[in-house]
Amino acid sequence: MKKRKMSLRTAILTSTIGGILSLGLIVGTAIAYNYQDLLDVFFTKSDYEPPVDSKNLCEDVVEEGAVLLKNEDNALPLKQSERKVALLGQNSVDFVYGGSGSGSVDSSTAATLKSAFEEQGFTVNSKLWDFYVSGPGKNYRKQMPDTAGHGDFAVNEVPQSVYTQDVLDSLNEDDFAIVSIGRGGGESADIPTSPLASGYTYLQIDKEEQDLLKMAFEKFDKVILLVNTNNQMELGFLE
Repeated sequence: MKKRKMSLRTAILTSTIGGILSLGLIVGTAIAYNYQDLLDVFFTKSDYEPPVDSKNLCEDVVEEGAVLLKNEDNALPLKQSERKVALLGQNSVDFVYGGSGSGSVDSSTAATLKSAFEEQGFTVNSKLWDFYVSGPGKNYRKQMPDTAGHGDFAVNEVPQSVYTQDVLDSLNEDDFAIVSIGRGGGESADIPTSPLASGYTYLQIDKEEQDLLKMAFEKFDKVILLVNTNNQMELGFLE
């Protein structure tokens, strides 16, 4: 039987399709390599439940790792009458539980700052919390590069002009405030040493955070600063 010759048009089309498929394979492999950790987390499910001893160990590590840098006027421990708390700062709802790369953790089942305080019998200002979670404050979150090192570092604290009057008024019902400041970090990207768009370096407290602290001191007699970071920050302002 005589074989039919492939036409030039068919040959070009076949070659083009083959080239596209090869290019797609190369690009897809590169993307999968860069995001393999995320893909593993997304597609891999585990029914592993850590034993109680492991959870207790984690609690011990946190307790021993937390440092009380300053305690003016014996602000801590809290009095029994101080049970209503305002959790100020976008980091309150976007807590730093770990780092990136090998320091990353699954925080899907971790307690929030709100639930942790409520578990201990405190009443958390829900109007303020909702402001950060689903209100105007939700548009402000920390930024840092992804696991492949792509992206920028940014603090993005909520400006004072964004706070609504009803949220500010709700603070009058609270006994004290906890201002939470956070910084993430980890593998894949070095902490920048040059100033960010805000004019401050990543490990300095920036203007929006300074304004937040100023507002807290204007509203409350007792303010606790919670520095939630996996990098050493410049805390000279505390002096």
